[in-house]
Amino acid sequence: MKTKITLFTIAFFLFAGLNNFVKAQWSQTGMTSGVVNCLATDGTNIYAGGTGVMKSSDNGATWTSSLTMYNVYSLLVKGSTLFAGTGNSGVWISNDSAATWTHSALSVYNIWSLAANGTDILAGTEGAGMYKSTDNGLTFSSTGLSGGYVRSITVNGSKIFAGMYGGGVRLSTDNAASFIAANAGMTTSSVFSLLTNGTRTFAGTASSDGGLWISNNDGSSWATSTGSTTIYALARSGNNIFAGTSSSGIRLSTDNGATWATGTAANAVNNGLTGYDFRSLLITGGYIYAGGYGDGVWKRPLSEMIVGIEEMNKDLDFVMYPNPGNGQFRIEAGSNIENASLEVYSLLGAKVLSVQNADLQNGMEIDLSAAPKGIYFVKVSDGTGMYSRKLIIQ
Repeated sequence: MKTKITLFTIAFFLFAGLNNFVKAQWSQTGMTSGVVNCLATDGTNIYAGGTGVMKSSDNGATWTSSLTMYNVYSLLVKGSTLFAGTGNSGVWISNDSAATWTHSALSVYNIWSLAANGTDILAGTEGAGMYKSTDNGLTFSSTGLSGGYVRSITVNGSKIFAGMYGGGVRLSTDNAASFIAANAGMTTSSVFSLLTNGTRTFAGTASSDGGLWISNNDGSSWATSTGSTTIYALARSGNNIFAGTSSSGIRLSTDNGATWATGTAANAVNNGLTGYDFRSLLITGGYIYAGGYGDGVWKRPLSEMIVGIEEMNKDLDFVMYPNPGNGQFRIEAGSNIENASLEVYSLLGAKVLSVQNADLQNGMEIDLSAAPKGIYFVKVSDGTGMYSRKLIIQ
Protein backbone atom coordinates (compact mmCIF):
# COMPACT_ATOMS: atom_id res chain seq x y z
CA MET A 1 0.00 0.00 0.00
CA LYS A 2 1.34 3.40 -0.94
CA THR A 3 2.22 5.55 2.03
CA LYS A 4 0.24 8.77 2.20
CA ILE A 5 2.33 11.92 1.78
CA THR A 6 0.61 15.06 3.00
CA LEU A 7 0.91 18.48 1.41
CA PHE A 8 2.67 19.63 4.57
CA THR A 9 5.29 16.90 4.17
CA ILE A 10 5.98 17.81 0.54
CA ALA A 11 6.18 21.50 1.36
CA PHE A 12 8.60 20.76 4.19
CA PHE A 13 10.93 18.76 1.93
CA LEU A 14 10.84 21.46 -0.77
CA PHE A 15 11.49 24.32 1.64
CA ALA A 16 14.29 22.50 3.42
CA GLY A 17 15.99 21.52 0.16
CA LEU A 18 15.87 25.01 -1.34
CA ASN A 19 16.92 26.62 1.92
CA ASN A 20 19.99 24.39 2.17
CA PHE A 21 20.91 25.02 -1.45
CA VAL A 22 20.67 28.82 -1.10
CA LYS A 23 23.25 28.58 1.69
CA ALA A 24 25.52 26.42 -0.46
CA GLN A 25 28.26 28.36 -2.21
CA TRP A 26 31.92 28.59 -3.16
CA SER A 27 34.40 29.74 -0.53
CA GLN A 28 37.86 31.19 -1.08
CA THR A 29 40.76 29.17 0.30
CA GLY A 30 43.75 30.65 2.10
CA MET A 31 45.18 31.61 -1.30
CA THR A 32 43.15 34.75 -2.03
CA SER A 33 45.16 36.22 -4.90
CA GLY A 34 47.39 35.30 -7.81
CA VAL A 35 46.97 33.54 -11.14
CA VAL A 36 46.51 29.77 -10.81
CA ASN A 37 47.33 28.05 -14.11
CA CYS A 38 47.07 24.46 -12.88
CA LEU A 39 46.07 22.28 -9.94
CA ALA A 40 47.12 18.77 -8.88
CA THR A 41 47.03 16.47 -5.85
CA ASP A 42 48.93 13.49 -4.49
CA GLY A 43 46.04 12.51 -2.23
CA THR A 44 47.49 14.32 0.79
CA ASN A 45 48.57 17.69 -0.57
CA ILE A 46 47.03 20.08 -3.09
CA TYR A 47 49.42 21.85 -5.47
CA ALA A 48 48.73 25.06 -7.38
CA GLY A 49 50.94 26.35 -10.18
CA GLY A 50 51.29 30.06 -10.87
CA THR A 51 54.26 32.09 -9.74
CA GLY A 52 56.04 28.98 -8.56
CA VAL A 53 54.31 26.05 -6.86
CA MET A 54 52.03 26.52 -3.86
CA LYS A 55 51.25 23.57 -1.58
CA SER A 56 48.43 23.04 0.91
CA SER A 57 48.28 20.13 3.35
CA ASP A 58 45.01 21.25 4.98
CA ASN A 59 42.53 21.33 2.09
CA GLY A 60 43.44 24.87 1.08
CA ALA A 61 43.36 26.60 4.46
CA THR A 62 47.07 27.50 4.33
CA TRP A 63 49.70 27.40 1.58
CA THR A 64 53.50 27.33 1.31
CA SER A 65 55.52 28.22 -1.79
CA SER A 66 58.48 26.81 -3.71
CA LEU A 67 60.09 27.09 -7.17
CA THR A 68 59.13 30.76 -7.07
CA MET A 69 61.66 31.86 -9.68
CA TYR A 70 59.49 30.41 -12.50
CA ASN A 71 56.00 30.67 -13.89
CA VAL A 72 54.41 27.23 -13.64
CA TYR A 73 51.96 26.32 -16.41
CA SER A 74 51.36 22.61 -15.74
CA LEU A 75 51.57 20.07 -12.91
CA LEU A 76 51.52 16.28 -12.81
CA VAL A 77 51.68 13.82 -9.91
CA LYS A 78 52.86 10.31 -10.76
CA GLY A 79 53.38 8.03 -7.82
CA SER A 80 55.51 9.92 -5.30
CA THR A 81 56.93 12.30 -7.94
CA LEU A 82 55.65 15.79 -8.69
CA PHE A 83 56.42 17.32 -12.10
CA ALA A 84 56.16 21.05 -12.81
CA GLY A 85 56.12 22.48 -16.32
CA THR A 86 57.62 25.97 -16.28
CA GLY A 87 58.11 28.98 -18.51
CA ASN A 88 61.37 28.82 -20.51
CA SER A 89 62.92 26.35 -18.06
CA GLY A 90 61.36 23.04 -19.01
CA VAL A 91 60.32 20.42 -16.45
CA TRP A 92 61.30 20.39 -12.79
CA ILE A 93 60.92 17.35 -10.52
CA SER A 94 60.28 16.95 -6.78
CA ASN A 95 60.34 13.69 -4.86
CA ASP A 96 59.59 15.21 -1.47
CA SER A 97 56.21 16.93 -1.92
CA ALA A 98 57.62 20.19 -3.35
CA ALA A 99 60.17 20.72 -0.57
CA THR A 100 63.10 20.53 -3.01
CA TRP A 101 63.38 20.43 -6.80
CA THR A 102 65.77 19.13 -9.46
CA HIS A 103 65.91 20.06 -13.12
CA SER A 104 64.87 17.33 -15.55
CA ALA A 105 66.64 16.53 -18.81
CA LEU A 106 64.00 18.64 -20.58
CA SER A 107 65.42 21.91 -19.31
CA VAL A 108 64.18 24.38 -21.94
CA TYR A 109 60.88 25.49 -23.53
CA ASN A 110 57.59 26.62 -22.06
CA ILE A 111 55.86 23.45 -20.85
CA TRP A 112 52.12 24.05 -21.09
CA SER A 113 50.87 20.50 -20.53
CA LEU A 114 51.90 17.33 -18.71
CA ALA A 115 50.24 13.90 -18.69
CA ALA A 116 50.98 10.32 -17.71
CA ASN A 117 50.61 7.53 -20.25
CA GLY A 118 51.17 4.33 -18.31
CA THR A 119 54.76 4.55 -17.13
CA ASP A 120 55.60 7.37 -19.57
CA ILE A 121 55.55 11.13 -18.97
CA LEU A 122 54.30 13.34 -21.80
CA ALA A 123 55.25 17.02 -21.96
CA GLY A 124 53.64 19.52 -24.33
CA THR A 125 55.89 22.42 -25.31
CA GLU A 126 55.35 25.81 -26.89
CA GLY A 127 56.83 25.46 -30.37
CA ALA A 128 58.64 22.12 -30.15
CA GLY A 129 55.73 19.70 -30.01
CA MET A 130 55.51 16.84 -27.52
CA TYR A 131 58.32 15.11 -25.63
CA LYS A 132 58.22 11.77 -23.84
CA SER A 133 60.11 10.31 -20.89
CA THR A 134 60.20 6.57 -20.20
CA ASP A 135 62.36 6.84 -17.06
CA ASN A 136 60.36 9.19 -14.84
CA GLY A 137 61.95 12.35 -16.19
CA LEU A 138 65.61 11.37 -16.21
CA THR A 139 65.65 11.64 -20.02
CA PHE A 140 63.24 12.96 -22.63
CA SER A 141 62.97 12.27 -26.36
CA SER A 142 60.92 13.87 -29.12
CA THR A 143 57.75 12.14 -30.34
CA GLY A 144 55.89 11.94 -33.62
CA LEU A 145 54.53 15.39 -32.78
CA SER A 146 57.82 17.16 -33.33
CA GLY A 147 56.59 20.71 -33.78
CA GLY A 148 53.82 23.07 -32.71
CA TYR A 149 52.36 24.44 -29.50
CA VAL A 150 50.82 21.62 -27.42
CA ARG A 151 48.43 23.41 -25.08
CA SER A 152 46.73 20.33 -23.59
CA ILE A 153 47.06 16.55 -23.42
CA THR A 154 44.64 13.81 -22.38
CA VAL A 155 45.07 10.03 -22.47
CA ASN A 156 42.25 7.52 -22.94
CA GLY A 157 43.50 3.94 -22.97
CA SER A 158 45.84 3.55 -25.94
CA LYS A 159 44.82 6.93 -27.38
CA ILE A 160 46.76 10.14 -26.79
CA PHE A 161 45.00 13.39 -27.70
CA ALA A 162 46.97 16.63 -28.07
CA GLY A 163 45.18 19.98 -28.10
CA MET A 164 47.21 22.39 -30.19
CA TYR A 165 47.30 26.17 -30.08
CA GLY A 166 46.97 26.80 -33.79
CA GLY A 167 46.82 23.16 -34.87
CA GLY A 168 43.51 21.69 -33.71
CA VAL A 169 43.44 18.21 -32.15
CA ARG A 170 46.01 15.52 -32.89
CA LEU A 171 45.62 11.81 -32.08
CA SER A 172 48.15 9.03 -31.54
CA THR A 173 47.33 5.33 -31.18
CA ASP A 174 50.95 4.08 -31.17
CA ASN A 175 52.34 5.51 -27.92
CA ALA A 176 53.14 8.93 -29.44
CA ALA A 177 55.26 7.52 -32.29
CA SER A 178 52.96 9.21 -34.81
CA PHE A 179 50.00 11.59 -34.79
CA ILE A 180 47.11 12.27 -37.16
CA ALA A 181 44.68 15.19 -37.38
CA ALA A 182 41.53 14.53 -35.34
CA ASN A 183 39.55 17.74 -35.76
CA ALA A 184 37.18 17.05 -38.68
CA GLY A 185 34.30 19.50 -38.53
CA MET A 186 35.90 21.64 -35.84
CA THR A 187 35.99 25.26 -36.99
CA THR A 188 38.85 26.27 -34.71
CA SER A 189 42.55 25.52 -34.61
CA SER A 190 43.28 26.46 -30.98
CA VAL A 191 42.40 24.06 -28.15
CA PHE A 192 43.01 25.16 -24.55
CA SER A 193 41.78 22.06 -22.68
CA LEU A 194 40.93 18.41 -23.28
CA LEU A 195 38.98 15.76 -21.37
CA THR A 196 37.80 12.24 -22.16
CA ASN A 197 34.96 10.31 -20.52
CA GLY A 198 34.35 6.88 -21.99
CA THR A 199 34.01 7.25 -25.75
CA ARG A 200 33.39 10.99 -25.53
CA THR A 201 36.13 13.61 -26.00
CA PHE A 202 35.73 17.25 -24.91
CA ALA A 203 37.79 20.14 -26.30
CA GLY A 204 37.74 23.63 -24.79
CA THR A 205 38.31 26.52 -27.21
CA ALA A 206 37.90 30.30 -27.38
CA SER A 207 34.43 31.86 -27.22
CA SER A 208 34.78 33.11 -30.79
CA ASP A 209 35.55 29.54 -31.91
CA GLY A 210 32.53 27.87 -30.35
CA GLY A 211 33.55 27.30 -26.73
CA LEU A 212 33.24 23.60 -25.95
CA TRP A 213 33.35 20.93 -28.66
CA ILE A 214 32.41 17.25 -28.26
CA SER A 215 33.37 14.21 -30.32
CA ASN A 216 31.98 10.70 -29.92
CA ASN A 217 34.31 9.09 -32.46
CA ASP A 218 37.88 10.07 -31.55
CA GLY A 219 37.80 13.31 -33.50
CA SER A 220 36.32 12.03 -36.77
CA SER A 221 33.57 14.62 -36.21
CA TRP A 222 32.84 17.33 -33.66
CA ALA A 223 29.83 19.38 -32.51
CA THR A 224 29.67 22.44 -30.25
CA SER A 225 28.08 22.16 -26.83
CA THR A 226 28.15 25.16 -24.46
CA GLY A 227 28.06 28.10 -26.88
CA SER A 228 30.12 31.27 -26.81
CA THR A 229 32.32 31.09 -23.75
CA THR A 230 36.06 30.37 -23.61
CA ILE A 231 36.81 27.04 -21.89
CA TYR A 232 40.21 26.99 -20.17
CA ALA A 233 39.75 23.94 -17.92
CA LEU A 234 37.73 20.72 -17.79
CA ALA A 235 37.14 18.17 -15.02
CA ARG A 236 34.67 15.37 -14.39
CA SER A 237 33.11 13.28 -11.64
CA GLY A 238 31.26 10.38 -13.22
CA ASN A 239 29.10 11.90 -15.97
CA ASN A 240 29.17 15.33 -14.32
CA ILE A 241 31.35 17.63 -16.44
CA PHE A 242 32.73 20.91 -15.08
CA ALA A 243 34.14 23.67 -17.29
CA GLY A 244 36.25 26.61 -16.12
CA THR A 245 35.55 29.61 -18.35
CA SER A 246 37.07 33.04 -19.03
CA SER A 247 33.98 35.07 -18.15
CA SER A 248 31.12 32.78 -17.06
CA GLY A 249 32.68 31.22 -13.99
CA ILE A 250 32.09 27.48 -13.68
CA ARG A 251 29.72 25.67 -16.05
CA LEU A 252 28.16 22.29 -15.18
CA SER A 253 26.62 19.43 -17.15
CA THR A 254 25.13 16.49 -15.23
CA ASP A 255 24.58 14.33 -18.34
CA ASN A 256 28.06 14.00 -19.85
CA GLY A 257 27.87 17.24 -21.83
CA ALA A 258 24.48 16.70 -23.48
CA THR A 259 22.97 19.71 -21.69
CA TRP A 260 24.33 22.43 -19.43
CA ALA A 261 22.82 24.26 -16.48
CA THR A 262 21.20 27.50 -17.66
CA GLY A 263 19.31 30.42 -16.14
CA THR A 264 18.80 30.19 -12.37
CA ALA A 265 20.60 26.86 -12.22
CA ALA A 266 23.68 28.29 -13.98
CA ASN A 267 23.75 31.17 -11.51
CA ALA A 268 23.55 28.69 -8.64
CA VAL A 269 26.66 26.92 -9.95
CA ASN A 270 28.61 30.16 -9.38
CA ASN A 271 26.99 31.09 -6.08
CA GLY A 272 29.57 32.82 -3.86
CA LEU A 273 32.19 33.51 -6.53
CA THR A 274 33.48 37.07 -6.86
CA GLY A 275 35.43 36.43 -10.08
CA TYR A 276 34.46 34.56 -13.23
CA ASP A 277 37.77 33.77 -14.97
CA PHE A 278 39.03 30.28 -14.05
CA ARG A 279 42.06 28.57 -15.60
CA SER A 280 42.21 25.24 -13.68
CA LEU A 281 39.97 22.71 -11.93
CA LEU A 282 40.64 19.81 -9.54
CA ILE A 283 38.27 17.28 -7.95
CA THR A 284 39.57 15.55 -4.83
CA GLY A 285 38.43 14.55 -1.36
CA GLY A 286 34.77 15.33 -2.01
CA TYR A 287 35.54 18.91 -3.13
CA ILE A 288 35.99 20.73 -6.41
CA TYR A 289 38.77 23.33 -6.47
CA ALA A 290 38.96 26.15 -9.02
CA GLY A 291 42.05 28.22 -9.82
CA GLY A 292 41.22 31.81 -10.69
CA TYR A 293 42.93 34.37 -12.88
CA GLY A 294 44.01 36.78 -10.14
CA ASP A 295 41.96 35.62 -7.15
CA GLY A 296 43.69 32.43 -6.07
CA VAL A 297 41.93 29.14 -5.34
CA TRP A 298 38.27 28.53 -4.51
CA LYS A 299 36.57 25.36 -3.25
CA ARG A 300 33.12 23.87 -2.88
CA PRO A 301 31.71 20.50 -1.73
CA LEU A 302 31.16 18.33 -4.78
CA SER A 303 27.82 17.07 -3.44
CA GLU A 304 26.39 20.59 -3.55
CA MET A 305 27.31 20.98 -7.19
CA ILE A 306 26.01 17.66 -8.48
CA VAL A 307 22.76 17.25 -6.57
CA GLY A 308 21.91 20.88 -5.86
CA ILE A 309 21.71 21.99 -9.49
CA GLU A 310 19.44 19.14 -10.49
CA GLU A 311 17.10 19.84 -7.60
CA MET A 312 16.89 23.53 -8.51
CA ASN A 313 16.16 22.61 -12.12
CA LYS A 314 13.54 19.89 -11.63
CA ASP A 315 10.17 19.56 -9.89
CA LEU A 316 9.94 17.63 -6.64
CA ASP A 317 8.66 14.38 -8.18
CA PHE A 318 9.76 11.77 -5.65
CA VAL A 319 10.55 11.45 -1.99
CA MET A 320 12.56 8.87 -0.04
CA TYR A 321 12.77 8.17 3.65
CA PRO A 322 14.24 7.80 6.18
CA ASN A 323 17.09 10.04 5.04
CA PRO A 324 19.64 10.03 6.62
CA GLY A 325 19.27 6.35 7.46
CA ASN A 326 21.00 3.00 7.72
CA GLY A 327 20.62 2.23 3.99
CA GLN A 328 17.13 0.75 4.09
CA PHE A 329 14.74 3.31 2.69
CA ARG A 330 11.49 3.70 0.80
CA ILE A 331 11.02 5.71 -2.36
CA GLU A 332 7.69 7.00 -3.68
CA ALA A 333 6.81 9.12 -6.70
CA GLY A 334 3.87 11.01 -8.10
CA SER A 335 1.66 9.65 -10.87
CA ASN A 336 3.64 11.52 -13.54
CA ILE A 337 6.61 9.13 -13.29
CA GLU A 338 5.97 5.90 -15.22
CA ASN A 339 8.25 3.01 -16.23
CA ALA A 340 11.05 4.64 -14.29
CA SER A 341 14.64 3.59 -14.05
CA LEU A 342 16.40 4.14 -10.74
CA GLU A 343 20.15 4.39 -10.21
CA VAL A 344 22.26 5.05 -7.14
CA TYR A 345 25.77 6.51 -7.40
CA SER A 346 28.54 7.02 -4.87
CA LEU A 347 30.11 10.43 -4.28
CA LEU A 348 32.87 9.55 -6.78
CA GLY A 349 30.38 8.58 -9.49
CA ALA A 350 30.47 4.76 -9.16
CA LYS A 351 27.11 3.09 -9.81
CA VAL A 352 26.11 0.91 -6.84
CA LEU A 353 22.50 0.04 -7.80
CA SER A 354 20.37 -0.02 -10.95
CA VAL A 355 16.65 -0.90 -11.16
CA GLN A 356 14.68 -0.91 -14.41
CA ASN A 357 10.87 -0.52 -14.61
CA ALA A 358 10.76 0.57 -10.98
CA ASP A 359 7.24 0.70 -9.51
CA LEU A 360 7.63 4.03 -7.78
CA GLN A 361 3.98 5.06 -7.93
CA ASN A 362 3.10 2.28 -5.50
CA GLY A 363 6.34 2.78 -3.62
CA MET A 364 9.27 0.39 -3.29
CA GLU A 365 11.83 -0.59 -0.69
CA ILE A 366 15.57 -0.25 -1.43
CA ASP A 367 18.23 -1.95 0.67
CA LEU A 368 21.73 -0.40 0.64
CA SER A 369 22.61 -1.41 4.19
CA ALA A 370 25.67 -3.30 2.93
CA ALA A 371 27.07 -0.16 1.25
CA PRO A 372 29.74 1.89 3.05
CA LYS A 373 28.56 4.87 5.06
CA GLY A 374 28.60 8.17 3.19
CA ILE A 375 26.83 10.34 0.62
CA TYR A 376 25.05 8.82 -2.38
CA PHE A 377 22.97 10.23 -5.22
CA VAL A 378 19.66 8.65 -6.24
CA LYS A 379 18.62 9.41 -9.82
CA VAL A 380 15.23 8.56 -11.30
CA SER A 381 14.45 8.85 -15.01
CA ASP A 382 11.21 8.18 -16.88
CA GLY A 383 12.38 9.10 -20.39
CA THR A 384 11.06 12.67 -20.18
CA GLY A 385 13.17 13.98 -17.33
CA MET A 386 15.71 13.10 -14.68
CA TYR A 387 15.22 13.74 -10.99
CA SER A 388 17.89 13.53 -8.30
CA ARG A 389 18.13 13.39 -4.53
CA LYS A 390 20.99 13.06 -2.07
CA LEU A 391 20.95 10.02 0.23
CA ILE A 392 23.05 9.77 3.39
CA ILE A 393 23.86 6.37 4.88
CA GLN A 394 24.93 6.64 8.51
